Amino acid sequence: MAETKILVVEDEVIVTKDIKNRLKVLGYPSPATASSGTEAIKKVARFHPDLVLIDIQLKGEMNGIKAARQIHDLFDIPVVYLMEDADEETLQDEKVIEPFYYILKPCEENSLHISIERALYQHKMGRVWKLFSNQQTRGQA
Repeated sequence: MAETKILVVEDEVIVTKDIKNRLKVLGYPSPATASSGTEAIKKVARFHPDLVLIDIQLKGEMNGIKAARQIHDLFDIPVVYLMEDADEETLQDEKVIEPFYYILKPCEENSLHISIERALYQHKMGRVWKLFSNQQTRGQA
């Protein structure tokens, strides 16, 4: 866990500081930060974090959903959404949530820790499954 690199994408400075402090308490190294979707994509390309925490309602041209999709599709990095409120419609929309996790703000340390570790584990297991599936397919050819 101590080596897990996290990118926090949040456009509210106070929330960013709070999350950084909570991550530090949980034993994660000081995360990189970005305040827009465009900046987040550039930082992912440059720093290759293990996981991205991203506000679903970023201000600007690219909201958190669009940025998360691009990050996931381009870099195959797990994403955890940060959400102010979780209306049922948003949570039921699999196009928004899958394959991502979400945390309601303000973030509680326990929820933050569990969501990060679950996202990392599931992402790792997904990669293992892809390798296994590819080997099985090649073995049948």
